[in-house]
Amino acid sequence: MGGNSFYRKAYPRFWVSVRGLGPLGKLVAKYLIDGPQTNRIGLYNFSEGKALEDLEMEYETFSETFQATLKMMGWKYDKKSRVLYIPTWWRWNAPENPNVLKGNLKDLLEVAKSPLISEFYSNTEFLTPNLLETFKQTLPQTVPKSETETETETEYKKTSTSEIFLNVTPNVSKEGKVKRTSQEVLKAGYSPGFLKFWQSYPNRKGGKEKAWQIWQGRKKGKRLPPVEALLKALEVLMNSEDWLKDEGRYVPMITTFLNQGRWTDAEGGEAGGVEKHDPACEMCGGTGWVEGEGGRMKRCPGKKEVK
Repeated sequence: MGGNSFYRKAYPRFWVSVRGLGPLGKLVAKYLIDGPQTNRIGLYNFSEGKALEDLEMEYETFSETFQATLKMMGWKYDKKSRVLYIPTWWRWNAPENPNVLKGNLKDLLEVAKSPLISEFYSNTEFLTPNLLETFKQTLPQTVPKSETETETETEYKKTSTSEIFLNVTPNVSKEGKVKRTSQEVLKAGYSPGFLKFWQSYPNRKGGKEKAWQIWQGRKKGKRLPPVEALLKALEVLMNSEDWLKDEGRYVPMITTFLNQGRWTDAEGGEAGGVEKHDPACEMCGGTGWVEGEGGRMKRCPGKKEVK
């Protein structure tokens, strides 16, 4: 996501805002405001494992500094969805004009489902009047879907963020449901279930768009298990001897995994041979894996489960 913006202006006044954080706190704050995981709107998917690797910090040091920085700066992190939000983003990264703002807002298409999206919608404190008008016109007038909304309901939602940003005109049936071609669904953005799987998979070679196309094809043909079952199988495989061998050299590409239905490799398997992580581990949430260089997953250096 950081690729959406190759450089940003530096504001000397930013350092006034981080007084009292200490050297490490200032480093973390600077990383969160313009590091490689950021995007153009200050609401972005965030991997603590990737941050730990980029900043070359010990887990305990980073975790403590990260929490202190969020608290002092008033920034927010949804650990469940792994989404970080900086409410003062527009103060430091104001778009130069309305057209730039429209382009920036397309970054919302990549953000995982999170309650923080609602806060982003309602926070317009640092937008100038002309930008505010564009912001209101560009954003959808509907509230983001609730946590209980199903993936199917998401795909047939009459008004979506994606349709407004990409000008996809929905074909509505008499019953009021949106009928879309596979290409329109692809353009309209990824489903929450797919994003959850994508973020968890260790070898993303093959590409997100191609993986999404395969996902949709299998789902349409009813050849895709429920997301939770898929993630459970993935957890077993990620702790298997074959996948751990030679630093994950034999983990299939995500497109191969989906094409060949490789989740069946986990049937009857046990997740063994690897020390399990504490479910409360802030780095990996208990999975034992964190995101490393190039989006490839690696073993989490955080807390091990207490036996």
